Amino acid sequence: MCGRFTLAAADHDLDGVFGHYSWPERRLRYNIAPTQQVLILKGNSSEPAWVRWGLVPRWARDTSGAARMINARSETVLEKPAFRDLMSRSRCLVIADGFYEWQLLPDGKKEPLYFQLPGGVPFGFAGLWDTWHDPTGQIVETCTILTRAAPPWLGAIHNRCPVIVDRSAHKRWLDTAQKIDMASADWIEPLTEFGLPYARVGFRVNSVANDDSACREVHTKKEPGMVENHPRQGELF
Repeated sequence: MCGRFTLAAADHDLDGVFGHYSWPERRLRYNIAPTQQVLILKGNSSEPAWVRWGLVPRWARDTSGAARMINARSETVLEKPAFRDLMSRSRCLVIADGFYEWQLLPDGKKEPLYFQLPGGVPFGFAGLWDTWHDPTGQIVETCTILTRAAPPWLGAIHNRCPVIVDRSAHKRWLDTAQKIDMASADWIEPLTEFGLPYARVGFRVNSVANDDSACREVHTKKEPGMVENHPRQGELF
């Protein structure tokens, strides 16, 4: 699952990963949450765009289901009516430089962990976007982020993880004329298979009202590899 992420990278760092674009004026984001605006690169488009996170298919009656469609399972994306057609016409990269997952602690609390690529370089989640018209005719553009089964190193905290597109495959993902083999990993960031650097951060990020650098302040830094598995109460012996 992907429920919170960050985008605090400078424009020149985005240029180094995605190419040179006219990046829109933006503030640094440390706690991006569902239904908020996110920055994407659309397939076959020349400019970045702001869209709302939480897909509203063009045939939807209203936006009530958007919060439940922040993610799409990559294994079934070609089978679901809300996503199937988008794979051939509306793929995108959702731009980020880190994401959070939560680990259940023995005391019942959920501790946030913050994951980045080495060096904190920005990256693109595999995404799909669509256009919806509200009752007044106003255009609303929305997106969803693809997920996949978590690799073994991450399985201790969650059985799903967001799909990060390998930099070498950005053009292929964005070119909707090219079919993507969803069963193949040749277009997925390979580092996600073996482990990403991560840090234990404070509980400040738990509230969507907080959106500052303190959200990802490192309490304990961890190297790539297995995420520590905290035993729950009753499972200590």
